[in-house]
Amino acid sequence: MATTTPNYGWSVPTSADYVAQGAVAIETLGDAIDSSMAYMVRNNQTGTTYTFALADAIKLVTAENAASSTYTIPPQADIVWVAGTIIKVTNLGAGVVTFAAGAGVTVTNTASTLAQYQTASLIRTASNTWVVVPFFGGGVSLLSDSAISGTTGSPTTTTFTEGGVNYKAYAFTGSGSITTTAIGTCQVLIIGGGAGGGNGLSARGGGGGGAGAYYQGTVELAVDTHPIVVGAGGAIATQGSDSGLLLFSIGGGRGSSWDGSGAAGGSGGGGSSTDGSTTGGAAILSSAGKAGAGKVDANNAGGGGGHTAAASGKNGGTGTASSINGTSVTRGGGGGGGGATTGGTASGGGGAGGGNSAGTAGTVNTGGGGGGGGNNNNGATGGSGLIVVRVLA
Repeated sequence: MATTTPNYGWSVPTSADYVAQGAVAIETLGDAIDSSMAYMVRNNQTGTTYTFALADAIKLVTAENAASSTYTIPPQADIVWVAGTIIKVTNLGAGVVTFAAGAGVTVTNTASTLAQYQTASLIRTASNTWVVVPFFGGGVSLLSDSAISGTTGSPTTTTFTEGGVNYKAYAFTGSGSITTTAIGTCQVLIIGGGAGGGNGLSARGGGGGGAGAYYQGTVELAVDTHPIVVGAGGAIATQGSDSGLLLFSIGGGRGSSWDGSGAAGGSGGGGSSTDGSTTGGAAILSSAGKAGAGKVDANNAGGGGGHTAAASGKNGGTGTASSINGTSVTRGGGGGGGGATTGGTASGGGGAGGGNSAGTAGTVNTGGGGGGGGNNNNGATGGSGLIVVRVLA
């Protein structure tokens, strides 16, 4: 009579089996092994806690929960882990997955969390000793700082710990280059230059400038010197310039001057002037930014679109917060529209609209749109772009 293996549940013959039954059990075992090798069985977890089991070594564990989750590596006393056990985990949920060590277990590196769509391998290197190896961008390992052999453009560097992982970030506030000596993936933030706000006329406002396009994700770098282009902020009523490292984030849409409608842009669309359209400029890439607002009335112009939200009346659209270089900063906000007496507000590096005054410029290296001018005053320039490259420290 056949029995099953204690760990994987495969059917095997016992010493008491007759030849016929033993042969059947051996065939069943062979089929089970063949099936497990043919494709990776998925163990989908939807809760907020999970403790790994021995069978996970031949599966892909997928996490899928909008809330934060904790996945625990149990000790050798609870599970007889074999030497070299590897457990693969992919996080499909919006909540961060944190790897926790069970009683007596040590994780020898600093990687301990997975954001959405990230994958890691948990590798048993000794009894009760594990290493977590993160993979980013299709299974290519995140580069270590030792693979960065040089930079130009004088980037600002910061070293910090986030989620138990030690990182080093290179923030390029101007164009330059980065040289890598190994193939791997870098985490990046690429923001295009914000657009300039439009000019106002007597008792009329100019539209706010749109924010530059905003991309945070990964790029895979080969062994090479890679050009880095940081886009300039747009002049008055002018679109911002593109920023890029392999991928490009295009500049924001210009804010309209008093004699025209809003204009489209790579991220935030430009706001419409008081003599322009009741609809502001749409974003060329809707996934990268939002639309500018149309004119509010005969005296107040629309704000420029931000990365996260469209402009609301004469107020610029909001930007997006990122802590890619260790400190949370909100960037990519649209500029406020100008008004006869008061201008629109702005955030995320966008400039405020002028009320009986000139607009305020977008903040440098945020991709914020410039504010529109109010009551016969000029609009303001957009904020320049930014590129941040983050690797393992």
